[in-house]
Amino acid sequence: MFRQLLDDDCLNVQSETTVWEAIDQWINRKDEQRMHLFGDLVKALRFGRLPIDYLMNITKSSSVAVSTGPNRTLIKSMITEHSKLQSNCGSNITETLKT
Repeated sequence: MFRQLLDDDCLNVQSETTVWEAIDQWINRKDEQRMHLFGDLVKALRFGRLPIDYLMNITKSSSVAVSTGPNRTLIKSMITEHSKLQSNCGSNITETLKT
Protein backbone atom coordinates (compact mmCIF):
# COMPACT_ATOMS: atom_id res chain seq x y z
CA MET A 1 0.00 0.00 0.00
CA PHE A 2 2.86 2.42 0.80
CA ARG A 3 4.46 1.68 -2.58
CA GLN A 4 1.14 2.38 -4.31
CA LEU A 5 1.01 5.77 -2.63
CA LEU A 6 4.56 6.56 -3.76
CA ASP A 7 3.79 5.46 -7.32
CA ASP A 8 0.63 7.53 -7.59
CA ASP A 9 0.99 10.21 -10.26
CA CYS A 10 -1.30 12.39 -8.17
CA LEU A 11 1.10 12.37 -5.23
CA ASN A 12 1.65 16.06 -4.58
CA VAL A 13 4.90 16.96 -2.85
CA GLN A 14 6.93 20.13 -3.15
CA SER A 15 10.17 18.21 -3.37
CA GLU A 16 11.23 14.64 -4.05
CA THR A 17 13.27 14.89 -0.85
CA THR A 18 9.93 14.58 0.97
CA VAL A 19 9.41 11.20 -0.68
CA TRP A 20 12.90 10.04 0.31
CA GLU A 21 12.34 11.16 3.90
CA ALA A 22 9.01 9.32 4.03
CA ILE A 23 10.67 6.10 2.83
CA ASP A 24 13.56 6.51 5.25
CA GLN A 25 11.34 7.23 8.25
CA TRP A 26 8.82 4.50 7.41
CA ILE A 27 11.53 1.85 7.23
CA ASN A 28 13.30 3.14 10.35
CA ARG A 29 10.15 2.74 12.44
CA LYS A 30 10.26 -1.04 11.99
CA ASP A 31 13.62 -1.55 10.33
CA GLU A 32 13.94 -5.27 10.95
CA GLN A 33 10.53 -5.91 9.40
CA ARG A 34 10.74 -3.38 6.57
CA MET A 35 14.39 -3.20 5.54
CA HIS A 36 13.87 -5.80 2.81
CA LEU A 37 11.39 -3.42 1.13
CA PHE A 38 13.96 -0.65 0.66
CA GLY A 39 14.98 -1.62 -2.87
CA ASP A 40 11.39 -1.76 -4.06
CA LEU A 41 10.35 1.50 -2.40
CA VAL A 42 13.34 3.48 -3.59
CA LYS A 43 12.42 2.60 -7.18
CA ALA A 44 9.41 4.88 -6.72
CA LEU A 45 11.73 7.88 -6.26
CA ARG A 46 12.02 10.26 -9.13
CA PHE A 47 15.70 10.51 -8.38
CA GLY A 48 16.38 12.89 -11.24
CA ARG A 49 14.47 15.45 -9.18
CA LEU A 50 16.73 15.00 -6.16
CA PRO A 51 19.68 17.37 -5.94
CA ILE A 52 22.96 15.48 -6.40
CA ASP A 53 24.33 16.86 -3.15
CA TYR A 54 21.25 15.51 -1.36
CA LEU A 55 21.88 12.07 -2.86
CA MET A 56 25.51 12.23 -1.80
CA ASN A 57 24.45 13.15 1.73
CA ILE A 58 22.11 10.14 1.86
CA THR A 59 25.12 7.85 1.53
CA LYS A 60 26.62 9.41 4.64
CA SER A 61 23.62 10.08 6.87
CA SER A 62 20.87 7.55 6.25
CA SER A 63 21.02 4.40 8.34
CA VAL A 64 18.60 2.76 5.91
CA ALA A 65 20.70 3.56 2.85
CA VAL A 66 23.97 2.34 4.31
CA SER A 67 22.75 -0.52 6.48
CA THR A 68 23.42 -3.24 3.94
CA GLY A 69 25.66 -3.72 0.93
CA PRO A 70 22.74 -3.95 -1.50
CA ASN A 71 21.28 -0.68 -0.19
CA ARG A 72 24.62 1.11 -0.56
CA THR A 73 25.01 -0.30 -4.05
CA LEU A 74 21.52 0.84 -5.01
CA ILE A 75 22.12 4.39 -3.76
CA LYS A 76 25.48 4.55 -5.57
CA SER A 77 23.74 3.38 -8.76
CA MET A 78 21.18 6.13 -8.31
CA ILE A 79 23.95 8.71 -8.01
CA THR A 80 25.64 7.37 -11.15
CA GLU A 81 22.39 7.40 -13.11
CA HIS A 82 21.57 10.86 -11.82
CA SER A 83 24.93 12.12 -13.05
CA LYS A 84 24.36 10.54 -16.47
CA LEU A 85 20.90 12.04 -16.67
CA GLN A 86 22.21 15.49 -15.82
CA SER A 87 25.01 15.13 -18.36
CA ASN A 88 22.65 13.95 -21.09
CA CYS A 89 20.13 16.67 -20.40
CA GLY A 90 22.82 19.33 -20.32
CA SER A 91 24.42 18.19 -23.56
CA ASN A 92 21.04 18.00 -25.32
CA ILE A 93 20.25 21.56 -24.29
CA THR A 94 23.70 22.71 -25.40
CA GLU A 95 23.33 20.98 -28.77
CA THR A 96 19.87 22.46 -29.24
CA LEU A 97 21.13 25.95 -28.51
CA LYS A 98 23.91 25.59 -31.09
CA THR A 99 21.46 24.97 -33.94
